[in-house]
Amino acid sequence: MAAKKNIYLVQVDIVRKLPTRTTAYLPYAVGALWAYARQAPAVTVNYVLQELFFLREPVNTVVARIENPFLVGFSCSSWNTEYNKVLARAVKELYPDCYILFGGHNVPPGGDMLDELFYVDFLIHGEGEFGFQALLTELAKAQPDFMVVPGLSWRNNSIVHTNPDAVPESVDDLPSPYVEGVFAPVIAMHPEIQWSIVWETNRGCPNHCAFCDWGQYKSKVRPFSMERIMAEIEWLCTNKVEYIYCADGNFGILPRDEDILDALIVARERTGYP
Repeated sequence: MAAKKNIYLVQVDIVRKLPTRTTAYLPYAVGALWAYARQAPAVTVNYVLQELFFLREPVNTVVARIENPFLVGFSCSSWNTEYNKVLARAVKELYPDCYILFGGHNVPPGGDMLDELFYVDFLIHGEGEFGFQALLTELAKAQPDFMVVPGLSWRNNSIVHTNPDAVPESVDDLPSPYVEGVFAPVIAMHPEIQWSIVWETNRGCPNHCAFCDWGQYKSKVRPFSMERIMAEIEWLCTNKVEYIYCADGNFGILPRDEDILDALIVARERTGYP
């Protein structure tokens, strides 16, 4: 059996060094991508996730820890895109056959970013779980068909193509990277860090505000199951998560959101967290 190909994922944030502790966010976006991707047999058979990079370390330090990468994926936000560009270019120079993938809020619609960044091979737009899983599945084939990868921009004979995004009717098939243990190696490696998390209880927004990321998708609110939410609350208590950043478009829009708050209050009283 051929050796599995190495995947690395990058979602760099700022570590906050406070007088009594060091705090950092777990890299939720790339964790969610991997939690969903590895449900596909083609992914588990062909790939292994080697490391999630989340610390803003010197680029040379990060590159030195990357070995024989098949694909390095970057989650791009306003606070890390320029760092991602420098790191991605350094990886491409050392490993020219490695695929470089950019996605996230700071990747604009269309493929213009590929014209700007010659060292980036793929962009994934919108909600990335479905496109990322499909891309890895196609790359495992002798003749990949990139036309079937939702939300993908790629080059074909120097011409950039962009596929329509996938906005599913339900989020029921998306596993929690917290509950599924994606971050267990990261937590084990960094006992000195007091963790914060990005948390979704739903996706989507009924409003179409032009200034907002959700506005361009014009999607309905799709709630995650209460079973998932309660399991995540238990997880964050067990892992002593201090702070939650809720990424919902409109937390409080659903009547059940009061039940979620009640559950958090009970958890806090029982465990001291969040």
